[in-house]
Amino acid sequence: NFSGHITKETPAVSNGKVIIGTRYEGIYALNESDGSIIWQFNGRENEYYGVSSSPVVANGMIFIGAYKYNESKDYVPQLLALNEIDGTVIWSIHPDHAADVRTPAVGDGVVVFGSHDGTIYAIDAETGSMRWQFVGGTNFDQPALIADGTVFFQTNVINAVDLQSGKTKWQADFVTGNGNPFAKKDGSLFVFREQDVMALDANTGEKKWDKINFLQEEYGSVLPLLVNDLIFGIKKGEPVEDPPGGKPVLYALNISTGEEQLATKINSSFTELEKAKNWSWGRWDYLTYNKQTFYISGNGGIVALQ
Repeated sequence: NFSGHITKETPAVSNGKVIIGTRYEGIYALNESDGSIIWQFNGRENEYYGVSSSPVVANGMIFIGAYKYNESKDYVPQLLALNEIDGTVIWSIHPDHAADVRTPAVGDGVVVFGSHDGTIYAIDAETGSMRWQFVGGTNFDQPALIADGTVFFQTNVINAVDLQSGKTKWQADFVTGNGNPFAKKDGSLFVFREQDVMALDANTGEKKWDKINFLQEEYGSVLPLLVNDLIFGIKKGEPVEDPPGGKPVLYALNISTGEEQLATKINSSFTELEKAKNWSWGRWDYLTYNKQTFYISGNGGIVALQ
């Protein structure tokens, strides 16, 4: 339990640490086994007001969006690069005109993030210098996807852009709305859009399969995960009285066909969770996975399911 309130962001798990940001108290590294605090980047002492993104860990560095006070005590969005070992700041950057810093993606020495100003920014991971910008004209809430030298992200269409140059490779204009590419495997790009999950050809953008209206609205913000050959995510189960509207269920889809697979043991864990003390059935918003453990966070806390 954090006095600074856990923000509704996905924790990162790396080298025995669970990294998570809070609204007031900064950024924590927790012991993966027992939840004890390894280190804290103190937001108040460093004049930061909470985080704006999930943390991402790569090459011993933690990349995360945050707000920093300026001399006028206004909140200035920053991309922070922290040392994974002790939480010290390596560099920070405030891109011109960026309204905020959404969850970054990291690959091949480049950090890519979107902002509510409608722009995608590419930053050098080692130095914090600007590489390129892509003006998309829409808000960005979910992270871009970097795979095989390409950045995939949603504007008013799905875009495939060269990571190093920022040049467009293809666009899929039939995927409109809040669509988010979240994984790539075996030549397929997997996209999550509000209540839908679909697979596109990663080289051309053509559609392979889709699951339309598969998710209920209140779980339409939970970004799915690709684990081995299955897509995992959260959807509503059968309606029950407690919690109102139905219990959350961890689902699994076959990546080749989109067919739903059984996940009986994982689903039964939620039944036991219902009986846990001091747990409120609030909305669960974020899901991550490491070493056969799913971590789910949202309003009120964080839960680990084996």
